[in-house]
Amino acid sequence: MFVIALGLLGGGLMAQQANHKESERQVNVILTADIVGQSTTEQITMLRTYVKNHIGSTIDFTLSGSFNRAQVAAAAYKDALAKAEQANSVIYAQAQAACASIKNAIDQTRCNQQYLNSHLQNVQLPEPVADPVQSDYYYKLVSPPWTADVAGSLFVDAIIAFVLATLSLIFVKEPHK
Repeated sequence: MFVIALGLLGGGLMAQQANHKESERQVNVILTADIVGQSTTEQITMLRTYVKNHIGSTIDFTLSGSFNRAQVAAAAYKDALAKAEQANSVIYAQAQAACASIKNAIDQTRCNQQYLNSHLQNVQLPEPVADPVQSDYYYKLVSPPWTADVAGSLFVDAIIAFVLATLSLIFVKEPHK
């Protein structure tokens, strides 16, 4: 009976390892899709469900493709913003130069405002893009300590077999010769 219990325990450990391998396979599919820019939402949802229902399938990963694209977008925003600010600085300087000959402060202010109103609207400011936070792209999926999958069932069966084997040693006596 102990041999059966050990066999069931070994089977449970093998099934648990297979669960982890399946998690790794699913993560590889997700990371491949992420690198080429495909949506991974559905695949991540499926992986979450798998991990929740399979003992030993705990896994963590980072969507580096999405994170890298977010970094590029944030850098492009900063670059475009700097160019827009530079263009605005030039327009402000041009307004000052165009209106410098006006000696009356109120008239000079009006001249500057008219110049700015007609030229600043031509400078397109980019849509804001926040710097990405790497933890937003990190996933740690933890399986429960026991699930009713093949591995979990084999572990329960192994425990039952150990208990039965132990009880049989205690209560079953060999017949007298």
